[in-house]
Amino acid sequence: MANGPAPAPDPSEALRAKLRAAVEKWRDRARGKIFKLKQAAEDTSKADELRLFGEVLKVHLADVPRGSDSVTLPNMFGGPDLRIALEKAKSPAENMRAYFRQYQKALRGQEEVARRLAAEERSLGKMAGIEAEIAAADAAALAGIESRLQQQGLFPRPVKMRETVRPEKKGPKHFVSADGLDILVGRNAEENEELSLRLARGNDAWFHAEDRAGAHVVVRIPPGKELPQETLLDAATLAAWHSKLRGRPVAEVTWTLAKWVTRARGAPKGTVLVQKGKAIRLRVEPARLERLMEPARRLGEE
Repeated sequence: MANGPAPAPDPSEALRAKLRAAVEKWRDRARGKIFKLKQAAEDTSKADELRLFGEVLKVHLADVPRGSDSVTLPNMFGGPDLRIALEKAKSPAENMRAYFRQYQKALRGQEEVARRLAAEERSLGKMAGIEAEIAAADAAALAGIESRLQQQGLFPRPVKMRETVRPEKKGPKHFVSADGLDILVGRNAEENEELSLRLARGNDAWFHAEDRAGAHVVVRIPPGKELPQETLLDAATLAAWHSKLRGRPVAEVTWTLAKWVTRARGAPKGTVLVQKGKAIRLRVEPARLERLMEPARRLGEE
């Protein structure tokens, strides 16, 4: 006996499946953010230690020798003596103030990470509620849920193909360091060469992942100024991220001044020779990367 035609698929069930897939994608993204934020929380957990070092230096300023790279002092709060790293060029009081500044910065980082972590946890709870709505909804209710998710950016609206085509962005990516300095990152070999050999000024700082393919990174340094430590770490982090080292917890990056970067004759575009390069081995901090990338994400240039 011949079988009848297969029943037509139920549009409501198809929409239900799409909505569930959208919520699951949202959930996966939230879980990924939570994982990164928990890693960032570990990076900012040193706030108490920074404050302790500042307080101990404050009490023992007279015992801190000038020009030393470290000092061992008694811990007035109990426990073993503390070995505190110092910057030789700074006075004891300047080293103390630097520790308090680092403490305040780490404390702000802790508060920001905690705020964002709580928001993502609330987001997971919200998703569970929406998923229950989808399971119980009839056709009309499903359409309402779809509209709501579209407004929240969780479920794509249908658009014409021409509206999805964006002009190719040209010119180096732009980031801003913790010290407010401009950091430029080449997008390809042509931009790397333009950035390193024509746009960069002689005393700008130049970075590149060591022995790996990647972007050229330039920090604009105002005349008469030196490269701040936080900006150095920001630029090195971006050089590692925009290279074959992306995703590694530890990266090695070379930096020098732009005046020591020259074109390699006969080599492909973007290939340069580096003199007086200094190697940096850094731990890629998720919180630092999040701070640098956030403005780029808003502009769609991550």
